[in-house]
Amino acid sequence: DYPIEWTSERQRRAYFATDGFGAGIPYKRTGETDAGWEMEIKIIGRAVKVIIENNSPAAPWVYGSLAKRGFKRFQQRFHEITGWPTAQPVVIFWVGEFNRIYIARLQF
Repeated sequence: DYPIEWTSERQRRAYFATDGFGAGIPYKRTGETDAGWEMEIKIIGRAVKVIIENNSPAAPWVYGSLAKRGFKRFQQRFHEITGWPTAQPVVIFWVGEFNRIYIARLQF
């Protein structure tokens, strides 16, 4: 809902000048960004590679960066204020899910 706390005046002007960055005003949530997380598991020889990603175009602005330093980089202030987590806890959750599933399948 409006008013929101914009990251900058430039961002606010751009949002309204582009009709909500092309998504319309007010923005209607679709759940696509939240549902956009995917986990891919690749087994290469004796190694296991887990790929966790969100290919939604909005993901960097909603969740921020996956970099260890500057993990809030890109996340917009109003997404942080309205309770969106950064990407790190989401990825940690999915790594935990992978471990749970993987260990459950390793019944000795």
